Amino acid sequence: MYFFKRIFYTLSLSFLSQTVTSATPVILPEIASIVERDQSGLFDKIWLALIKRGKLQVTLKRYPLARAIKQFESNTGSCFGVGSVEAAKIYTRIHVREAKESYLVSEFPIFTLRNKPVVRSVKELKGKRVGHLLGDLPLFYHRVDENDITPYGVANHARLLVMLKKGRIDAILSSNIDMMKYRDVVHYSVESSFLSTYETLICHHQTDHGPLFRSFEKAVRAIKQSGELRTIMEQHQ
Repeated sequence: MYFFKRIFYTLSLSFLSQTVTSATPVILPEIASIVERDQSGLFDKIWLALIKRGKLQVTLKRYPLARAIKQFESNTGSCFGVGSVEAAKIYTRIHVREAKESYLVSEFPIFTLRNKPVVRSVKELKGKRVGHLLGDLPLFYHRVDENDITPYGVANHARLLVMLKKGRIDAILSSNIDMMKYRDVVHYSVESSFLSTYETLICHHQTDHGPLFRSFEKAVRAIKQSGELRTIMEQHQ
């Protein structure tokens, strides 16, 4: 009898240990200089700081954008490490909930080459050709349609810059965070921003991630108050 009790006790401890230490997959979409496989991107560094500060029990998973969204949609136990509920409504078909703290706010302005006039309103693009990342068009489709803009979707920002320099497109619609890497080549006016979205942690609505959300929110406040987030941003520029 004692033997069986010991086995039950050992198995119970093992189960509890796995339950407590199980890591939640946090999916990050790969974006040049923002999310990189070698963890050198801006969001990579922010998330590593958040994990360390909050002792977050998560595992970061990086995929190309389309695959990242599919992975998130198919795994109800996973979370997405960028965006917000509003963004999720555009990109996914699932109901999600979000943390109460965000680590950054992204603007989506209009970028042009520095040797070209800055665009201050989407109306100035009437009849123009505008480049964007594949998958981003739903963010601003109604603005494109009503202003007679011809959209060109490509796989990455580097390709967008090539097209812009060769005159194949007249402007780029993208996140100011995503375009930080090219700030010496392009410029924009804050007046031209057609969308603002905050970057936070979003998870499936039907899964209880309350403890993770609370730890994440505490970690976000900590890296902001300590100046660590500002330092990460300055070092990335």
